[in-house]
Amino acid sequence: MIEEITKAEENTTPKITYPALFYMGLKELIQTKSVALFELRKLENDLNDAERKLSHKESKLILTTDFKELGLTNEKMRKSYIYDELYDDKCDIAVMKGDVEEKRDTIEIINHLIRLSEIKLQGAL
Repeated sequence: MIEEITKAEENTTPKITYPALFYMGLKELIQTKSVALFELRKLENDLNDAERKLSHKESKLILTTDFKELGLTNEKMRKSYIYDELYDDKCDIAVMKGDVEEKRDTIEIINHLIRLSEIKLQGAL
């Protein structure tokens, strides 16, 4: 009976699948880290460009919008209008920030795996 329960539990327990990084050798990890670092720099540069463009767009919007003509008579209404106009750009920037953080996390995992490989080579594990 106990054997049957154990087999049933084995069949329902999901198998853990690890990302490909966990199966790479030291050389592959270093190469992957190099590529990831280049990708990170590109993502960071794209993010900085997008933030600059957003700032410029916001300034231009503030300077060129006739708030009185739109009936936006107080500061709160004006800020709401500007927020609404820039919403999509701000969402895009939030996604870009997430991409940068994800790439940093990947590099951190690679660093740990490289260190683990070094320890194995030294015979400590």
